[in-house]
Amino acid sequence: MNLKHILLTLNTLAVLTSSLSQGNTPCTATSLTVGSSCSYTSGTTVGATFANNGFGAPSCSAGSSPDVWYTFVAPAGAYVTISLTSGTMTDSEMALYSRSTNCSTGTVTELECDDDSGPGDMSEVVHSGLTVGETYYLRIWDYLGGTGTFNICAKVTAAPTNITCNLMKPICSGSATIFTAQANGSSAAVGPNFDCLITQPNPSWYYLEIDNPGKLSIDITADNDVDFAIWGSYNTLASAKASCATYPLPIDCSFDPSSIENAVVNGTVNGKFYVLLVTNYSDVTQIITINQAADAVATTNCSIVLPIELVSFDAKIIDNSVHLIWKTASEINNDYFLVQRSKDGSIWETISIKKSQGTSHIESAYELIDANPVVGISYYRLKQVDTNGEFTYSAINSVNNISDLDISMYPIPTKDELTINAGKEIIDLVQLSDLLGNNIDIPFSIINNEYLLNTSQLKKGLYTVIMTINGKKTTRKLIKS
Repeated sequence: MNLKHILLTLNTLAVLTSSLSQGNTPCTATSLTVGSSCSYTSGTTVGATFANNGFGAPSCSAGSSPDVWYTFVAPAGAYVTISLTSGTMTDSEMALYSRSTNCSTGTVTELECDDDSGPGDMSEVVHSGLTVGETYYLRIWDYLGGTGTFNICAKVTAAPTNITCNLMKPICSGSATIFTAQANGSSAAVGPNFDCLITQPNPSWYYLEIDNPGKLSIDITADNDVDFAIWGSYNTLASAKASCATYPLPIDCSFDPSSIENAVVNGTVNGKFYVLLVTNYSDVTQIITINQAADAVATTNCSIVLPIELVSFDAKIIDNSVHLIWKTASEINNDYFLVQRSKDGSIWETISIKKSQGTSHIESAYELIDANPVVGISYYRLKQVDTNGEFTYSAINSVNNISDLDISMYPIPTKDELTINAGKEIIDLVQLSDLLGNNIDIPFSIINNEYLLNTSQLKKGLYTVIMTINGKKTTRKLIKS
């Protein structure tokens, strides 16, 4: 028997009277890692105060709710997405800032402020145009003015795929197309005759197919200056793409310094294809809407548009449950999602049905918690079902869940000693996740693969024991009497 020390971090839910470990000011902000995919970590505003620090009141809230701060360094990539999911906090707000000098001095610029763009009433910020290597600040608070816990992740996303002509996306007049325009992006490739488009920054390429002839009229609206050009007609989509580098004089174009444009093509014919280029001249991240104008006669084929555009689908283990989060950029006649789970990746069971938005052209977020996941490795996928019964599947996500039954802790309540038995599993680390950030060393010993922890110095209260087993974390509640 060897006496060692294992790091334990106090997690008491008793009355909080000392300062919060989580960054309560910009200069003590918690560091946030921006990854290539979402990896959620827990956060809290419990014990926080309102910390203005020269950043001013956020534009999406006039209040002074207790807030916490994060900071991150911008990586290379088109967009940075910061997402929140609910803990005890269910309605969050979040603001993103830059500061020209450092955390305490220099010009402050609010870049984004968001209330309900994430799952449920939680927040999400999507921002492009960040300077690689620069430090940015993130403020989080409860819309209702209280405090609570949440989960946060940050990821970098590559540029949208339809920034080149050969990767153009389909649109139709039956419903609006709404997208987030890139900023600080590339210009359209040299080759086509752009006519009035003197410059072509931040391009987005689309195509449409006529199914009712006559006057085609398309409104393009945004908050800041956008421009367009439209070419056609082409007999097939293949021929439209093959001509990308040699488009002739466009049928219509505009370089007007306006945030509202109207593209018009007279005398369209059934079955013909047209190509639309929209450029974000203002070079700021903004929402652009493409929609059929009121004076249009021609209509277009909506069957060429995918029923949903799935932006992301993530599966993560949080507190012994599997959290499934997915987002769609658009949906057309989407009836519902079947959330499916498998033990082997071959035989699938439906564990939940999630009603969808139906038809939507703004980003929609969904969340589901599998509170009784499979022990060990399991697989998740989405089955998207249209209103006409047709369906498609998402990519498959896998998780590795460690069973609650594999671990026992006793006695609970505990007084002087706690025993942890993980069966055949090897415990790499034991922690107590602390809302206050207090760290203590507690002596322990190992007898027959049982961990005996000396808890005699712990104060009375409720704790959460966090165990890392085979690289995966699992938690247990502990009451100290």
